Amino acid sequence: MFVIQLGVEVEDKVTGLKGIITARSENLNMCNRYYIQPSVNKDMKIPDGWWVDEMQIKIIGKGVAPKPEKERTKGGPMGRNY
Repeated sequence: MFVIQLGVEVEDKVTGLKGIITARSENLNMCNRYYIQPSVNKDMKIPDGWWVDEMQIKIIGKGVAPKPEKERTKGGPMGRNY
């Protein structure tokens, strides 16, 4: 069971890495891990994120949340009904 929601802004207590939770992994040994994606840097490059154990994550903000879809399209990405 996951404790931290996707899209939340967090900080790694050990390294100080800050970013948004974009993925999570549940393991057999009950050690849940989360992928922290940092923001774009000064050079407008996307830095690499990394996987962090649940125990060393501190929530620091609301982050982002996906907008609810009004209506799902049927078919393909263009909404065509084949």
